[in-house]
Amino acid sequence: ADLSFNRRLAHRDGSTHMNWEPLEGDDVLAALGPIDPELVALIFSDERGSALGALLHFTLHPAILVGHDWLVSADYVDEASAALSAVLDGAPVLFLNGALGNVNHIDYHNTGRAIGFGESARVGNALGAAAVEALERGNTDVDLEDVDLRAIIVTLSQRTVDRAQIDHARALLAANAGRPVGALDGIPAEAYAQWTVTAGRGLTPLLDVRVRILRIGHVVFVYVPFEVFVEFGLELRRAFPGHIVRVVSLGGGSFGYLPTAAAFAEGGYEPTFGTSTIACGQGEYLFHHITTELRATLHVGEARSNREHANR
Repeated sequence: ADLSFNRRLAHRDGSTHMNWEPLEGDDVLAALGPIDPELVALIFSDERGSALGALLHFTLHPAILVGHDWLVSADYVDEASAALSAVLDGAPVLFLNGALGNVNHIDYHNTGRAIGFGESARVGNALGAAAVEALERGNTDVDLEDVDLRAIIVTLSQRTVDRAQIDHARALLAANAGRPVGALDGIPAEAYAQWTVTAGRGLTPLLDVRVRILRIGHVVFVYVPFEVFVEFGLELRRAFPGHIVRVVSLGGGSFGYLPTAAAFAEGGYEPTFGTSTIACGQGEYLFHHITTELRATLHVGEARSNREHANR
């Protein structure tokens, strides 16, 4: 729980701020949402028990090294994966990120932004150590013969760009006179303007979204092509207490953020048009369809497992 934080903060003046902004601690009332502190670790072994590979799932933006010397990096994922791989004789590790849309590594209680390779190593090594500990306990086996993969397509409503927005964006870009635009944390108005006259103007009112559901025994990964808010991941988990159900953000594509309807009302970075294009309430609509599909999927999976168990 000391590795991740909900980055949306309720300010004393009633506004919503992000935890990377310079804020006085007394002005922050509370975080506007939860985190997901659970880590899932799976190890895949051959018939002799030798590790073939492993999988890690955790919910945290890999953004500790964002802007750090402008280098390309795997962020904390590298240390977490390496720590697990080291006890598996170098077996490869696949990392899946959860419903991370409003979760990052910054604790607003501590002044100054935690950034750099030292912080990345601290977070990654802590996750890797937790994964090793979990695997040493050997919780439960997963039946690799009981695997199901399916996809559903859900049509969502999307916000679009009108002529007035294009004209405003062009005027803003002209006033900026071609000066470079920085977008390290958040997105400045000029960057939104550039997006409006390029990708934004091509948006359509309806968006077909493909969600993939991979079930391995009682473990289920739901691949959603958004940066999903953590509330959706937690609600989906609670709906299926007999299974390990986890959302994989940015799975199979990227359509921006998927905020909750409450976040749209609160405002802030993620619901802003351009950072997110989806209409208010469409996250709830999408996860209603996902939950309905999962109920049918897991019912079939349980029936199949019961038959196979009876046959054995």
